[in-house]
Formats: sequence, structure tokens, C-alpha cells
Amino acid sequence: MNIKNFFAKLWHKDDLKQRLEGYTVSALFHLILLFILATITISAGSEGFGLGPRPKGAKVQLAFREENISDTDLEELIEDVEIKPFEVERIKPRRVELPELPSFSAPRPSSERLTKISTRFSPAVSTGGLSGQFGSFIIGLRKSGLDIVIVIDATASMKYVIDDIKARVAGLVENIQALVPIARVGIVAFRDQGEQFSVKWTDLSFHASKIRTFIQNLEADGGGDYEEGVRQGLEAAIDELSWRKRSKRVIILVGSSPPHKEDVPAVQALAKEWKDTGGVLSAIDLSQRMHEEYEYKYHMARFGKPPERYSPLPKFYQDIRKSFRDTSAAGGGELASLGGRQELTEQILYFAFGSKWKSEVARYTAKK
Repeated sequence: MNIKNFFAKLWHKDDLKQRLEGYTVSALFHLILLFILATITISAGSEGFGLGPRPKGAKVQLAFREENISDTDLEELIEDVEIKPFEVERIKPRRVELPELPSFSAPRPSSERLTKISTRFSPAVSTGGLSGQFGSFIIGLRKSGLDIVIVIDATASMKYVIDDIKARVAGLVENIQALVPIARVGIVAFRDQGEQFSVKWTDLSFHASKIRTFIQNLEADGGGDYEEGVRQGLEAAIDELSWRKRSKRVIILVGSSPPHKEDVPAVQALAKEWKDTGGVLSAIDLSQRMHEEYEYKYHMARFGKPPERYSPLPKFYQDIRKSFRDTSAAGGGELASLGGRQELTEQILYFAFGSKWKSEVARYTAKK
């Protein structure tokens, strides 16, 4: 059998013939489709998507139209959402609680004073001439303790006040410990943000020498604006100092400038928090003294003599007084507004024990 006869027989096979016919039809269809695609243009744009006859020499390409979106259109796409301010909760630092010791060292008064007063170190409890309710009050403090912190504005306008405390702080601590030998005193000085310091302090101590060293190294400087860092001063006094749990705890705010407006709610909350934990916050407003000091210097410079009488307190000083009054009321304490001839350290002494006992404290300390 030659090759020609072999292929002739294969062609007559029904299945092979049918398959080859199918291949021929498929190839013809694809050739027609390729011809159609080679002669049309595909376009996409603002008018939509479409097909059209392809010009001679044209290339297949996709065209897109750029649309400008104005700021007004963007604003319409943004949902108007009401944004509420964050509520900030003041977080108090955790302090390691030290165990209370049955006895501890404290500066002992002179032997002459020990004969007049009684302490837990004395063999017998005697009020040494202190009688009635005041005597009972002092006995209680000698058992539980008395902690006093002076929070004071240390800006330039307070220079004469700082100088006054420098000269009298040793006597102030001595008079307090004459009544309560285990009393401790601390000082917090504040200025404002951006100053050499915003707040610094010396911790509560039995020793007048420690308090005197701190105040002697403190210079009144900076400030210059109406409001100061009262909030930072109170926060340091409450959070950073080592208060005794069982003691009578007293904060005395001394200044002539109000807190920043945005800090007023925080200052009131601090004072109330202090009151709710058993403390007392009193305030000494020096705006009257500032006013009198200014008018005195003005009259001396212009007329060579002091004024016959001082003018009424300006409104901005009255606002300071109101701020201090509100703070002391929230702290469960008292307010004192001092003029030029009133003693600052005496008022601190009265607030240490409470103005209720002012006459008794004055009478007792006058003998020292």
C-alpha cells in the first residue's frame, strides 16, 4: 500500500472528516473577527462607551475626561459633625503610704517652754495655762499633729511679701510649735508657665532651718501679666507633699493675682477635693496692700508725701478678691484681705489654727 492510498482511506473515515471540517469553520470565524477589530475604534469619554469605524492610520486609544471639583462640592460631601471637647479627669499620682510609727524625732522646745506646755513627749498632759475649749483643741493637735503649707505667688510684684516672710519665717514656725511642738510647715512657690520655674517647694518639716533656707534662696521675679499659675501651686501642695493622715491639714494661699480663666473650674475643684478629704484651704488676698503700695509710691514720687487717704479698690482688684473668696469657700476655709499695715505672718499664724481661736493664739504667742 502506497502513501497516497493510505491518506485516501483516512479521509473516508467519518470521524476524522468531521473533525477537520470543524477546525476549518473555527479558523474562518476567527479570521473574520480579527478583521472587524482591525477596522473599528473603541472610545470612552463623557458621552459613554462606543464602537465606530476606524479611520485610516488611526490607533486604538482610550480617552478620559478630567472633571474639576470645587471646594464647595467637597464641602457638600463632608458630613457636618458636632465636635465636643474632651472631659479631662485629674489623675492624682500614687504615693507610697509609709507606716505610722509610735514615736519619732522632732525638735524639742526649750526646757522653760516644756514647763508651760504639754506634748506626747511630756510625762503628763497639761495645757500650761490654756483652758476651756481652746485647751482641749490644742491637746488634740498635740496628739494628732498639725501640717501647714503656705502656697505663695513668687512673681516680681510679690517681692516685698517674700522679703517679709524671709525676715519672719523663723518666728512664725517657732510660734506654731510653741503651741504644737510636732507641727510641720512646708512652702510651695509658684509663678507661671514660661517662667524660670512654674512651681517649686520644700516639703513639710519640723525644722525651721529647712524652711528658712528655702525662702532665703527664693527670689521674687517674673510675672508681668494679670493671671498666674495658681492651679499649679495648689496641685503641687495637694499631690506632692508628704501630709500625715491623722493631722490637721491646712493650706494657706497667699497672692495678689487670680488663676487663668481656663483654670478657674480646676482651682475650685481642687479646693473642694481638699475639703472633702479632711483638709482646710484658706486664702490671704493682698490686692488691697498692692493698691495702697502703688498709691503710696506714686504720691511720694510726685508730691513728696504719702496720700491723705487711699482711693477705692479698682474693679480688677475686686475681681481678684472674689476669686480668692470663692476658692477659700470651696476649700472650707477663710479669706483675709490685708492692707498695708496688717501683718502677713500673724494672719498665717491665725489661719494655721483657725480664726476662731485668734484671740487665744494672739494672747499665748504674745508671751513668747
